[in-house]
Amino acid sequence: MNAILKKFISLSLISTSFLCTLATASPQQSPVYYDFNTMPVHQLIDSIGMRFVTSDQFTVIQWNLKAGAKLMPQHKHPNEQVIRVLEGTLQVHSGESVRTLHAGDVMIFAPNLPHGFIAETDSVMYEQQTPFRKDFLEAGFIEKLSTLLRQNQ
Repeated sequence: MNAILKKFISLSLISTSFLCTLATASPQQSPVYYDFNTMPVHQLIDSIGMRFVTSDQFTVIQWNLKAGAKLMPQHKHPNEQVIRVLEGTLQVHSGESVRTLHAGDVMIFAPNLPHGFIAETDSVMYEQQTPFRKDFLEAGFIEKLSTLLRQNQ
């Protein structure tokens, strides 16, 4: 086989592989963009607002908390949860343990581990939970959460 034919076959195989990859791509494999800064806020109570998006694998939440706001009482859920403090200072309660987190700090909660939060200063907290929070999509969830938070301030 001559060199030109070998090069043509090689390029053809590379092109075919690339085209197959493109042809099998689906919308679910494409990234989905959200701008949390422009999403509507669920203002749960005067001192607590949240924005969230969910996929079929996880839920991402941004909490905006005024100083003194409480995401209490301690609660638990079957989801693994990762939080990162973006701004401010938070007290994190888990069982009898209390830890203070500052901007940049990350904490991971295993499934069913009790936890709750109190904002020491105005704070923004990013949270991701997996698997996704089915209850967030249920009718009346925001109202139920608002009532619970109002009772525990």
